[in-house]
Amino acid sequence: MPLLRHLDAFYETHRRCGGLDDAVDGGRIWTTCSCGAVVGRTPGQRIVYLEIPEFPGYMIGSDGSVWSRRRASEWRRLRPGRSKSHYVAGGLRKWTGKKTAVHVHRLVLEAFVGPPPEGAVACHNNGNGYDNRVANLRWDTRKANAADTVRHGVHPRQLARLSEGQLSAYPEGVSIAEIARLHGATPLAVRRVLDRGT
Repeated sequence: MPLLRHLDAFYETHRRCGGLDDAVDGGRIWTTCSCGAVVGRTPGQRIVYLEIPEFPGYMIGSDGSVWSRRRASEWRRLRPGRSKSHYVAGGLRKWTGKKTAVHVHRLVLEAFVGPPPEGAVACHNNGNGYDNRVANLRWDTRKANAADTVRHGVHPRQLARLSEGQLSAYPEGVSIAEIARLHGATPLAVRRVLDRGT
């Protein structure tokens, strides 16, 4: 399946697939299709929600949100945990009952784009590992992912030039963009260094 640029068209495709069973739950409209997919959307927004086949009772949104209905009748949004530089949907249960931690970006790509090509990894177009919108993600090579870290100024060698002490010494009210400009770094790199200390 190609990268979805028009999520409304994606929703309508599943609706034409035979999804006549619309239900409103938690402010969202859920459509069950004859193909077995459950597609949800919010009125007035372009967010599509799809079931995660490996994890029954969970859905992933095109905005990177993770939802569960395992313990309740209504869908509720889960708060993902944080790894070093990405959100992790920790504790999703497979159909076997086994808990598994999965990167949110991987769930989004697999649901909306499809399985990764051989040797591909999930890449964030803007370099922000916490921005898991489908429009910000792509499958690409490890080499391209490493080139992204250099382009975004967050390669370990680039970050090594910035110390947390240097950056946190600025008075309150000085923007991260200004601190980045003074140090010849990107705002993303400054945020990444400051986040290491927390």
